[in-house]
Amino acid sequence: MRAEVRKGYLFQPQSVLTLQGLIERVLETEGISKEDIESQREKMRLFEEFLSIPDEHLKPFVDEHDEQLDATFFQLASLALQSTRDPKAREAAASRLERAIEWSTFGQRLKAQEQELKAATESLQALSEKGLTREGLLELFLQAPNHERVVALVNLTRPALDYLFFQQLSERIDAAAGEEKQRLETLRGQILEVTQEIDRMQQARAAQAAALLRSLLEAPDLDEALRQAMPLIDDLFLGTLQANLQVAEERGNGEALERLRQIDQRLRAILRDSLPPGLRFVQQILEQEDPQAAEEILRAEPERIDDEVLNSLMATAQRLEDSGDKESAQRVRDLYKLALKLSMGAKMGQPKS
Repeated sequence: MRAEVRKGYLFQPQSVLTLQGLIERVLETEGISKEDIESQREKMRLFEEFLSIPDEHLKPFVDEHDEQLDATFFQLASLALQSTRDPKAREAAASRLERAIEWSTFGQRLKAQEQELKAATESLQALSEKGLTREGLLELFLQAPNHERVVALVNLTRPALDYLFFQQLSERIDAAAGEEKQRLETLRGQILEVTQEIDRMQQARAAQAAALLRSLLEAPDLDEALRQAMPLIDDLFLGTLQANLQVAEERGNGEALERLRQIDQRLRAILRDSLPPGLRFVQQILEQEDPQAAEEILRAEPERIDDEVLNSLMATAQRLEDSGDKESAQRVRDLYKLALKLSMGAKMGQPKS
């Protein structure tokens, strides 16, 4: 789409303001300071201005506000991007954000971090082929060429950075002397700082997921609240929802259980409706508890079985296999084989069987 055409599809301010209101309610629930909330408001106002300026003024705008175009700005912009229902508006705003990332100091840092993340991933893959151990992981950190690589390695291996890992690093420090000892102490400080920051972020995300769930439990209009909340729904929130469902069921809290089930069911419906047709078909099949019922759905509509459906079934079977659920994996593989047979039959004009 040409830039001049995209201009007509920029966000309506109301959609941004509605999302900001939801974010503020979640933050207020968690006791976030008014100063921090006001800072986020400023970022959202900046984003609205960013969307409304003429295309030819975009580069000067980025240069002028370079310091303000930070991680928070782009995170809020991404949430706002997800909250719009108009695909053309989303495309137009996404195009602007891509250019802003390319031109901004934050974007340049992000690009460098992505390069280091790629290098760190490759080094871990090479190590995994030999057998991943704490000693091998420690060597990767010791050989890290810069701070960005250390950050990337910590992000990729945080669960493995336990007491024994730091004990081994401390032993290396104790055995070193001079500049090498100082270098290792600095490295330990960097690793600790990044791990603590990751842990704080995880705790904050968990708290925000809990606050979002509370706001949905109290919402007078659940459908509208869910619509506004969709940009904030992630795996952590879904896990929080399931954990609360289990607790409510165990405690026999009927009122809370009913509301949580409403949230769960409507959220599943929204997520299902947002899937491409092929994946919706797969979801419908996999939701059947009775294997016979799943097979009947496949047999009833073989024309809907395409590469997307087949690939999704195979990928699901592989994920279940990797997680150790061999029984479910075999069930999905059986469905895949049937789907493949029906698909080939449909292409050859054979009757359903």
